[in-house]
Amino acid sequence: MNVDKAGATLAFAPGNALTLAQRDVTGLAAIWAEGGSAAVTGAGQAGLLDLGNGVFLPAESTPPATPAPEATPVPEATPAPEATPAPEPAPTPAPTATPRPTQRPAATPLPTPVPTADPAPPVHVTTPVEASVTEETATAALEESHLADTVRQALEAAARGGGTPAVTVQLQTQASARALEISLPAAALAPLAQAEGGVLTLDADLARITFDPAALSAVVKQAGEGLVLRVACRAAEELPGAQAAAAGGMPVYELTLHSGGETISHFAGGSVSVTLPYILEEGRSAGEVAVWHLAEDGAATRCESRYDEEARQVTFTPPHFSHYVIACGELGAAGSPETPALPARPADGQPVPRPAPALAALGLGALAGLVFLLCRRRGKRS
Repeated sequence: MNVDKAGATLAFAPGNALTLAQRDVTGLAAIWAEGGSAAVTGAGQAGLLDLGNGVFLPAESTPPATPAPEATPVPEATPAPEATPAPEPAPTPAPTATPRPTQRPAATPLPTPVPTADPAPPVHVTTPVEASVTEETATAALEESHLADTVRQALEAAARGGGTPAVTVQLQTQASARALEISLPAAALAPLAQAEGGVLTLDADLARITFDPAALSAVVKQAGEGLVLRVACRAAEELPGAQAAAAGGMPVYELTLHSGGETISHFAGGSVSVTLPYILEEGRSAGEVAVWHLAEDGAATRCESRYDEEARQVTFTPPHFSHYVIACGELGAAGSPETPALPARPADGQPVPRPAPALAALGLGALAGLVFLLCRRRGKRS
């Protein structure tokens, strides 16, 4: 047996055997070294030969090599099941509404009326003023201190009584007049105009004129230092042609209000009440009495008015100060010119005594003739 350590190769002649550690190894084909051992392979037996001590270890005594564990096969991913398409629901037919029996609507209950507080009553304070009469025109002028003191009394009385202040300026004359003219200091009226519910009344035989709170406030705001109110009963022929023709021969009342040469005719939404004397002729009714506004072009417009048979007065609310005519029935109708315009005024609070029927015709005719002559005479003078 030849051993070549450098190549670690042993070669045996065919048929020879190798005896090692009491073991016979025959049919060896080759021996090669592996570290400190040599692997012997052959037809008879295979094993390991220790080159240091010559010990041979047969293959059956060699612990078998631990086989490498087989790789655990990775399970194939289970394919996700395809989503089963949801079946389309069949459209549900809309249910047919069952008609309900028609019901009568319940009656809506009327709201309970809420009681409205009554407006505070006016507290009147009256101051008399003596007027002088010249050529049938009564004139009077109030001193500022006099009117201011009257207004103060009205305000204090209203505060004590829980009412609203009302001032009345009463003109007193010793003779009959066909016109009146009164001057008022505007500054003295300012506290009355500023007070809640303040009212001003100018009272004379020829006319009674009352300014409500809104009208009084509007007048005072437009006024300068003083106000001049004039009321005149004029004969129709004194007016321009168109107005004279429209008046139908009836006396015409002219209402004017001035301040510093400027005319104040409108009242900014307020109202002015005008009361004039008027005797209803025999055979006519109170419902026939009417007040007409005469425009400059002669157009006549009927105003809302009411006639008091007991007091023999007609009251109306003019839209503005201008020319007005009182007539029974349509303006210019037959019988109207004979209607007297200026009955005598009774004492305050007393009704005008009515004449006996037997004397009515004579009295009315005489008074009408007197009024007509007075108006005509004044027209010639002017």
